[in-house]
Amino acid sequence: MFTGIVEDLARVESVKKQKELTKLILQFPKETANISLGDSICINGICLTVVSINQNKMIGFDVVSETLSKTNISLLDCNDLVNIERSMAMGGRIEGHILQGHVEGVGKIIDKKNIGDDVRMFIEIPPKLMKLCIEKGSISLDGVSLTIASLKKKLIEVALIPYTLKHTTLGFKGKGSTLNIETDILGKYVYNMMKKYEKV
Repeated sequence: MFTGIVEDLARVESVKKQKELTKLILQFPKETANISLGDSICINGICLTVVSINQNKMIGFDVVSETLSKTNISLLDCNDLVNIERSMAMGGRIEGHILQGHVEGVGKIIDKKNIGDDVRMFIEIPPKLMKLCIEKGSISLDGVSLTIASLKKKLIEVALIPYTLKHTTLGFKGKGSTLNIETDILGKYVYNMMKKYEKV
């Protein structure tokens, strides 16, 4: 489980496509400690397992085809930056909202505007995910916990404060960029139960 509060940015060292999976190697900041083999790390909203570590804080992950098909991870290049968050500790505070790191699809930034002291981002969401979005509800975009400011047909609008822009990849992603999407887990359960109830 994660909270959508990005801890830091990591740099892509290499992305190597192999026959059945892709090897992703990231250069983690030296300040990010206490990482062990088998740990779950949220990378741009995707829960991945640490499979290798070296002394230079190069952290390796195996990415399977299912993950590649549901996310934008295949678009990463060397030296790209990604959002990282270690898994939530039992008893810790939930600063954002509960994330599983199970990306459901990819959205596209349609517009990004400066409005006062914040930035408004408009993202086109796949229809199957749009029905799980509500105004003032929570959503994860590239692993960042955000509140949906408004819904407009196929678009959601989110407000980004200066801190988020400075400390996550959302600060430099612009029009045309893609974002990994995970809708609110509570909303998904409610929606699924209501669908079953309607069929009874």
